[in-house]
Amino acid sequence: GGCCGLPPLAAARIPPTQRSAAALQWLLAERRAEGRSGDAGGSQLRCFDDGVIERLDPETGAAVSLTECRCTLSRRLRALAGITEDEYFASVCASPWVVGGRGGEPPAASTRAASWRSSDGRLVVEIVGRQEIDTLRHMMPHLVLYFEQNARSLLCRYLGAYTLCRGGSQVHFVVMSSVLTEPAQQVFGLKGTSEDGWLEPATTVLAKDLRCRSEKVFVAPGDRQRLVEMARDDAEFLGAMHVADYSMLVGLRPASCSSASSSGGEVRCWVPSCEDRREACDMQLGIVDYLRCRTPKQAVAQWFSRFSIGCCFREVDVEPSAVYCRRFCKNIVEKLVSFR
Repeated sequence: GGCCGLPPLAAARIPPTQRSAAALQWLLAERRAEGRSGDAGGSQLRCFDDGVIERLDPETGAAVSLTECRCTLSRRLRALAGITEDEYFASVCASPWVVGGRGGEPPAASTRAASWRSSDGRLVVEIVGRQEIDTLRHMMPHLVLYFEQNARSLLCRYLGAYTLCRGGSQVHFVVMSSVLTEPAQQVFGLKGTSEDGWLEPATTVLAKDLRCRSEKVFVAPGDRQRLVEMARDDAEFLGAMHVADYSMLVGLRPASCSSASSSGGEVRCWVPSCEDRREACDMQLGIVDYLRCRTPKQAVAQWFSRFSIGCCFREVDVEPSAVYCRRFCKNIVEKLVSFR
């Protein structure tokens, strides 16, 4: 048998991404067991240092290494998210991960090559590109300072970043807190362009152009003001980090008997239903996928887009960060409507 209940790392017919996930869990468990997870009492790691562990694959004998990016800062981010080290490693290492993205949607619903949820549903693990890992490394000290001053931020909490090296190849992982901590009947994403989408978890059908649809989300005036202000603060922070593409992930489920917490990214809302009535729902929301900074390639893509999709008066997601921020805030204001 393999580590953490997963198949052996070299098991036949196991997808490469699943083998990489198994290796990540195994090496994280090894690192935690050695007390070298960044919170070890005798650690001499500095604030910006990485932590590395090397092992031999028990199945093939090949060398495997895991680099934890800026592990001291990652530990501080976990503490700011209210997750202890024991809780974090229990979620990541104790049980096999469940295939699927945030809130249970399949990986095909996002741009990720692969994504998993921890068995307790608290964490999401995704494979990302080198550029996104580099962006997170750069943002980590800024995120620590921002979350210290904005504990109610809607930004998804990144809790760890890892690079797995095996057989001459590298796979990059990020671990984040789950925005949708409770199962959602409807999930949609709101962006700073007209390319928004609505996901039906039961059918995994993604309908484009949500912003052009008539659906609105009605919330109490005080909740609306709070959410709009938090979204604007977060978007301006991401703009200062030159991030030019991100989404607001929103999940809706039938209203529970108890009132919604109305704190952070959870609030009671009302959505249009049949017969011109409004149905009470509990809404969870958070900003995700904010590791894409504007690059020279995107600047060229913006130029070409203005002569293609731009000529049809459609907004594109390769605009400068300030433009994307302004459109994102505008879309949030239009989607959230005060309900008295």
